[in-house]
Amino acid sequence: MDTDAALYGPASPFIELPTLSPVGALARQLISYAVLGAAVAALAYAVRGSLPPIGFELSLADLGLGFAGVVAYAAYNAAISLLLRRTSIIGWLGRRNQTIFGNLPLWTMFLMAAIAGVGEEIIFRGWLQPIAGLFVTSALFAVLHFLPNRFKWSHPATWGMIAVYFPVGLAVGWLYLWRGNLLGPIVLHALGDSLGLLFLARSVR
Repeated sequence: MDTDAALYGPASPFIELPTLSPVGALARQLISYAVLGAAVAALAYAVRGSLPPIGFELSLADLGLGFAGVVAYAAYNAAISLLLRRTSIIGWLGRRNQTIFGNLPLWTMFLMAAIAGVGEEIIFRGWLQPIAGLFVTSALFAVLHFLPNRFKWSHPATWGMIAVYFPVGLAVGWLYLWRGNLLGPIVLHALGDSLGLLFLARSVR
């Protein structure tokens, strides 16, 4: 069976995307954050007249909580992988990520993870969560990782992946609510993404 046909065929939840170059991957990421950030900033000014102040402080306690969150995130991913091991979703995700990101150098992957950790946490937890609340923000955080230009919303697996992602947003959002410091969520997010990309890189090299 042709790999692309299996990966992007009628049974798959994915929409075909091009293999990304380092410049293309970073440009795509930065443009998406600029658009999303502008939309959330416009909402903030419409609702409250200004952007919410972002809590950030260099704190060993919050740094430690960020590292602990990475361990919890890895355990959650391992548990989900075990639960879904008899389905085709894990295999699809692995092949698709290899197709899109597999040729990127490690420095690009780690830079993308760092940008995601800072950019997404500022936009979602720092700006949107004080306006929309924890649950709405977490739901949007999950849905926007599975946009209809990349995933088929008519496919039940897409909504299954959104459901799996939703508790991650809840946990990171709760950490910011509890501590009032974006350091922990940034560390958790950036390192969690870095680990995922590192495992991806090891699987294709």
